[in-house]
Amino acid sequence: MDKLKALILEKFQCLGCGNCCELANGYVYARPEEAVCIAKYLEMDIIAFLQKYTLKENGWLILSSAKFRANCFLDEHKKCQIYEVRPKNCRTYPDWFSVWKNYETFLKETEFCPGLKKVFMDLHKIFTEDFGDINNIDSKRFEK
Repeated sequence: MDKLKALILEKFQCLGCGNCCELANGYVYARPEEAVCIAKYLEMDIIAFLQKYTLKENGWLILSSAKFRANCFLDEHKKCQIYEVRPKNCRTYPDWFSVWKNYETFLKETEFCPGLKKVFMDLHKIFTEDFGDINNIDSKRFEK
C-alpha cells in the first residue's frame, strides 16, 4: 500500500470540492502561529479572530468540529475562504492515516473525493493498459 500511496500522493491535485471539509466530520485544529496567519489573511485582530472563530478544548485550538462551526470556512459554494492559509491538517489531506489505513478505507475515500478518485482512475487506466485487468491484482502487491 505504501508504493500505491506514494504514487497517488505525488499525482494528487485538490479539485476544490470541499468534501474533505464537509464530510470528514472531524476536528480542524490550528496551531497558534496558524491562527495568526488566518487572522491576518482575514484582516482581523488576533483576539477578535480567536473569539469569533475558535474554541479551546483540552489545550487545543479548534476551528471546526461536528458541534462547532461544522462548515469551518466553507462558503455557500463549498469553497474554502482561507484556502491559501489553511492549517496543516487541512493542507496534508489526503495524507491522513484514516485514508490509508488499508486498501478498503482508501477506496471508500475515493467515493467522496473527486481529486483522489481522478488520480486513482488515471493510474488505473495506465496500469490496465500496460498490465491488464487491475481487478486481478492482489492489493497486497502494493504493501511494503
